[in-house]
Amino acid sequence: MTDSNPIAVRNPRVNRQAGLSLVEIMVVLTLSVSVIGVVSQVFLSVKRSHISQTQITTMQANARHALQVLSENIRMAGYIGENQEFWNVKETADSSQKLPATIADECFTTDNASVAYRWVFPIMYNDGGTAPNIHFGPMLYGQDDGSSFFSGCIKSADRYQSNTDTISSHFVGPKSVPDAASGAGLKKKTLYARVSLNGGKAFFCDSTDNCVPTDGVSGELNYPIQAVTFFVSSCAAPGPDGACGTSDDIPGLMKIWLKPDGTVGKTTVAEGVVDMQVRYGLDSSGDGLADQYVDGDVLHFKNKAHWKKMAAIKSVRIWLLMRGNFKESGFGAAKSSFALADQTRTTTDGYRYQLYDLTVSIRNG
Repeated sequence: MTDSNPIAVRNPRVNRQAGLSLVEIMVVLTLSVSVIGVVSQVFLSVKRSHISQTQITTMQANARHALQVLSENIRMAGYIGENQEFWNVKETADSSQKLPATIADECFTTDNASVAYRWVFPIMYNDGGTAPNIHFGPMLYGQDDGSSFFSGCIKSADRYQSNTDTISSHFVGPKSVPDAASGAGLKKKTLYARVSLNGGKAFFCDSTDNCVPTDGVSGELNYPIQAVTFFVSSCAAPGPDGACGTSDDIPGLMKIWLKPDGTVGKTTVAEGVVDMQVRYGLDSSGDGLADQYVDGDVLHFKNKAHWKKMAAIKSVRIWLLMRGNFKESGFGAAKSSFALADQTRTTTDGYRYQLYDLTVSIRNG
């Protein structure tokens, strides 16, 4: 007799396919979360390190470029071609080649609102003589923690950073320009110094090329006159919001210079410069070496003593405080202090900072 309801035989493999227990699931989840957490921490650490290194590298590159531009212009201060005496260069007597009466946005307007000075042509009475009747600017000049003396060229829209120094350098060259009527000759709308070993004349090609002043002498060479001023702006470039005057402004070192066409130009030298301080090394003993370093407020046009001090400048020391372009975690509450000449800067705003300094020798003093 056959059994119509046999007992089913269970497949042992089916039993082994049972799911994970709750405990096993919890262990797997815990391990997964731990692994993900470790990987995330490593990723964030690498990301923070990359951001920090990028900011440091950027600040170093910007500082190196800014100091190079500053040092090149400062070293040229007082260079006047073949002439050995900076104060021997006078304005031409040729009425058709006189310096322009005014140039829009040139620096050096007045000193203490009393005497007007011209920025477009440098001259230094390094014998300690009285200032010339036509008041030209010196070969090297700086204002300590201010920009009022440079108000002719530093406008409110430039956002001068308060309590930072300003420095201006004047020179000619570096290549002479021939008189000949050729492509490389004298160009109109350009200021020149026509110099020899014994002296020279400053003149302006107004409306024609190859304009040689009538009071020039044989053997003189022509050099384009150059004047440049540096200052720190609190907004050399707008931040991500695209507007200046907000919390994400990018500070920087600005340059104002006399262009070959006789107009004034303005540009950003390096972003990230939040402070510049300058001191001038004076040679009081006459041995050709700096004996003491003074701030720019010691240098004025008021009397012979100040003219002699400017003539005694043998070196310039520059401090630049650099700031990263964006905030980093961990820098918000950290307090850092930096000593720059006569100033101490304390930072707690969440940005990374680095301080750089350089001493530049004056070659033409």
